Amino acid sequence: MSGVEIRQTELRPKNQGQSATVRIAKGFGLAVISAGLMLAVWHLLIHGFKLNHFFAKDPRDVYRYLFEANNAAKHRTELLHGLSRTLQDALGGYLIGTLAATVVAILVVLSSVVERLLMPVAIVFRSIPLVALTPLIALLFGRGFFGVTAVVSLVIFFPTLVNVVVGLRSAPRLACDLVRAAGGSQATVIWKVRLPYALPAFFASARIAAPAAIGGATLAEWLATGKGLGSMLVISYSASNFNVLWSGAVLLIAVSIALYGLVGVLEDVTLARFR
Repeated sequence: MSGVEIRQTELRPKNQGQSATVRIAKGFGLAVISAGLMLAVWHLLIHGFKLNHFFAKDPRDVYRYLFEANNAAKHRTELLHGLSRTLQDALGGYLIGTLAATVVAILVVLSSVVERLLMPVAIVFRSIPLVALTPLIALLFGRGFFGVTAVVSLVIFFPTLVNVVVGLRSAPRLACDLVRAAGGSQATVIWKVRLPYALPAFFASARIAAPAAIGGATLAEWLATGKGLGSMLVISYSASNFNVLWSGAVLLIAVSIALYGLVGVLEDVTLARFR
C-alpha cells in the first residue's frame, strides 16, 4: 500500500507539469488564431471601405515600414525604445494599483466602517474622466515616475477593488466559522479561506488591468510626461506621420494581448495548484 502511495506521489508533479504545458500551448494557439483574425478584419476594413491610403495603413504597410523600408532598423529601434519606456511607466502603476486595491478590499471586508468611508471616495474618482484628472495629477505628483504611476494606479484600482471584494465575500460562511471556532483570528480567516476563494476574481482583475495599465501609461505620456510611445503617437499624428502612428498602435495592441495571455497562463497554473 505504501508503495502505491509513493508511486502516486511521484507521478503527481509530472502530470501537473504536463497539464500546465498543455494549457500554455492552448493559450499560445488561441493567441495566434486571434492575431490572424484581427489581421484579416483589419485588412478587410481598410480595403472593403476603400479608405484613403495616406491615412489608413493595412498590415502590409506596417510590415514594410518595420522590416522592408530603407530605415527599417531605425524605425524598429525608435518604436521599441518608446515601448520600453511605456512598459516601465505601466509596470509601477500596475503593481501599486493592484496591491493597493487588494489591501483596501481586505479592509473593506473586515470592517463595514472602512467600506462606508472608502467606497464613496473610490466611486467619485472613478466617475471623473481620467483625461480631466491627469493634468491635476501631474501638478500634484510631477511629470515623472510618480505622476505616471498615480495615473496608471487610478486606472486599475477601482475595478480591481470591486472584483476582489466580491471574491473575498464569496468564501463559504461555514468555512469561515470553522476557522473561528478553532480559535483562528480574522487575519487567519482572510489568509486561509477568503484569499484562496478570491484568487479567480483577483486574476480576472489582473488580466483586465494589464492592457488597462498600458492604456493609462500612454495617456499619461500624452498629457503629462511627453515621453514614451504615447507621446510618439501624438507627435506622429500631428506631423501626419501615419506609418509611425499605425505601427506604434499595432505594437501596443500586440503587447497588451501578450500581457493578457501571460496573466491568463499564470492564472491557470496557480488555480490548478490550489485545486
